Amino acid sequence: MLGLFAYYAQWIKQYSDKVKPLIENTHFLLDAAALQAFEILKNEVTLGVIDNSAPFVVETDASDVALSASLNQRGRPVAFSQELFSDSDRNNTYDPFR
Repeated sequence: MLGLFAYYAQWIKQYSDKVKPLIENTHFLLDAAALQAFEILKNEVTLGVIDNSAPFVVETDASDVALSASLNQRGRPVAFSQELFSDSDRNNTYDPFR
């Protein structure tokens, strides 16, 4: 989540002050200050309203266990998607050089 917040930091006023309790938290479960900071930042990274006249940008990221994507307009997210791969998904690999 810190990476997501940092990616959108340019749209979060006083980002450094707001993220500080999360960065300083050294254990899990989060303490009260870190949990409050998380909730504030989560609300700051709200989804925008889709503008049909603006172009869309799709950003994706994948690993061996999951896939995520965001749909953006004007550099702001308007939708997120994520999926954890099942065991059969992870075992079903495509090798174009076989």
